[in-house]
Amino acid sequence: MANEQRRGNRVPRVERVLVQMAASSYDHLLSGETVSARTRDISQQGFRAILDQEVAVGTVLQICISVTDHQRRYLLSAEVCWCSPSDGGSTCAGFRILPSEDSDYEGWMNAFSGIDQGRARRSH
Repeated sequence: MANEQRRGNRVPRVERVLVQMAASSYDHLLSGETVSARTRDISQQGFRAILDQEVAVGTVLQICISVTDHQRRYLLSAEVCWCSPSDGGSTCAGFRILPSEDSDYEGWMNAFSGIDQGRARRSH
């Protein structure tokens, strides 16, 4: 049984994500590679995404999320919390957004502070 560690509610949302793959000792080909992904749901603290390759749990990666209705991109640091195979050979991964001085962390936190309430208002 999985141990649920999520702190905030997630809402279904498909957005484009660019993931800067970290250099690793076991696969030098990943160094600096940027992989495109799509979110499946988002919360203030993180998101779930589908991507074409596996990412190592515990890895901290640089990401860029384009949020359509905000008309902006958020440059963030995120830790891979879990990773599992998905349909069609894809990978599904959970990311936790980390505070970082050189990122849009504060902007992200402010923009998504009421994400659950916004969804509830739109559904009425």
